[in-house]
Amino acid sequence: MRTRSAAVFVFLVVSAALAGIPGGGKPAGDPAKLVVTVRPTAATPGEAVEVVVQVEPNPGIKVNRYPKMKLQVPATPGLVGEAEVSVGSSEMPPEEHPEANYYKTVDPVALKVAVDPKAPKGTHKVAAKFTYYYCVAASGYCAPERASLTIPLQVR
Repeated sequence: MRTRSAAVFVFLVVSAALAGIPGGGKPAGDPAKLVVTVRPTAATPGEAVEVVVQVEPNPGIKVNRYPKMKLQVPATPGLVGEAEVSVGSSEMPPEEHPEANYYKTVDPVALKVAVDPKAPKGTHKVAAKFTYYYCVAASGYCAPERASLTIPLQVR
């Protein structure tokens, strides 16, 4: 466990050091476009919907498998229950294969969210948080990205 903690520490220190190199800092704007969809598009109170987040990295950005991507939906009393999912790898890749840590294509992150049986009809906005790690291919700069998302929920 100490070795893994030390490796993560070294990873973060190197990433921070690279941020000081010209062209090695955080990219301007968001590293990826996050597209949120809900299936079905309209829900009945008491059923579950599937929230899907598609991560579309901008050119020159690689999304990491480790640490895992995480989608969190806090409970909203009278509307939705709490839900969370993590996708990716639980372990760092071997040092001799660093490219194994990057997705070639990023699969969508899907999460079932329960709609409260007493949820009122109408269109609602549900807050969520999405966290992922990315690297800039040209410089090696790596960092976590935390995004606040809005999930459009239509209750019929």
